[in-house]
Order: sequence, then C-alpha cells, then structure tokens
Amino acid sequence: MSQATINGDVEFEGFGLHTGEEVRMRLKPAEPNRGIVFVRTDLAESPIIPVTPEFVIATERETTLGQGEVAIHTVEHLLSAANGLGISNLIVEIDGPEVPVLDGSALPFVEAFRRVGIRKSQEPERVFRVREPVWLEEGDKQIIILPSAVFKVSYTIHFPGTAIGSQFQTFEITPEVYEREIAPARTFCPIEDVEALRNAGLIRGGSLENAVVFGPNGPVEGSRLRFP
Repeated sequence: MSQATINGDVEFEGFGLHTGEEVRMRLKPAEPNRGIVFVRTDLAESPIIPVTPEFVIATERETTLGQGEVAIHTVEHLLSAANGLGISNLIVEIDGPEVPVLDGSALPFVEAFRRVGIRKSQEPERVFRVREPVWLEEGDKQIIILPSAVFKVSYTIHFPGTAIGSQFQTFEITPEVYEREIAPARTFCPIEDVEALRNAGLIRGGSLENAVVFGPNGPVEGSRLRFP
C-alpha cells in the first residue's frame, strides 16, 4: 500500500447540511506524510486542522473537527470518499465552518477524485494493525473490531416500528466496492426526527435534495432511494 494524493485541484460550492451556510471548498494535492488537513481560509491566519483523532470534538449527528474556537463540521462524507479511494494526503481549503452537503452522499467527491486522477507516491501507507478484538458500546450502539487480512465491514441497523426496520449488510471494502455500494448512499432520517433536529438548530440546509426522509410506510413523497 502506497500513500496517494490527487493529481490536481478540485473545487466545490454549496451549503452546509446543519449550518445552512454557503461555502466554497478547494481540494489540493499534498506531499507524502502530510495527511489530510483542513484550512479555514475565511479566518485570520488561515488556521489548520489536521484530520487526526485528537481533533475530533463532536460526533452528534455529524462529525466535527476543531481546535480552540475553530471548527469544521460534517466532514464524514468527504473523508469517507478519500479513505474509500485510498487518498491519504490532501489539503482542503474551505471558507466556512461546514463541508458542503451536495447531494447528501460521498459520490460527488468520488466522481471529482476520479475525474482529476489519483497519484501514488513511493512512500508506504501508514496503517494500524488490529492484533486483538476491540469492543465499544455506547447507549444502543455497539462496534467490535477483529483482526483480519482484509478490510471487511458488517453492519446492522435497527429502527423498530418504522419503515426502515432492521437491515444487515456486509462488504469487503475495495475502491471498486466502495465506489459502487457505499459512496452513493445518502444521509437519512425518520420523519419524526426532522422537527427535533430543526429545534436543535441542525439540518438548516437539509432538504429532499440531499437526504432521504422515511415516513411510516417508506420514503416520503419526493424522497427517492438509490438502493433497495
């Protein structure tokens, strides 16, 4: 496994899912061992936030990276796309507090990366090797990580009493599988959560253009699924 970056700049414009703020974002190639970093170009001195665990400051309904008063919200779709295609070094210049939601999935980022091309370096990728089982439980959520020669994800979702119900999927993740099966999947929520999220000051940029909303019998009118 070699470290990789993109061949050229990629630009996006849009608004944040939760803040609703308009934002412009430019993704630029980065040298080996730089990692992925966010640069807030709208703030004095353009503060930099590296994508490392110690800079994760919130995970409620979205993932936020931050340092001091500086934050970048809803980074998960962009970082998912980079990881899914093996991009380990990237500079993300952004002039607002939240990554644009676009269509609510990682697919626009994947398409942009494919369009500009991905460049591998001679530097080996730095990875964590899981040597023994790891288990974490928080409320009604559980995750277990097991040693494996491949990256395989098995996932169960449980929304009792809703049209979502209980579902299970398992994938051995490769760039091809990621691009076909994972990247197009969008943000979703049951319709009864919408008002609570809005009252909490979230999903100000949410709409049926960038999320799937489920009613009692299935997706509400205007919500179209990409997968069965």
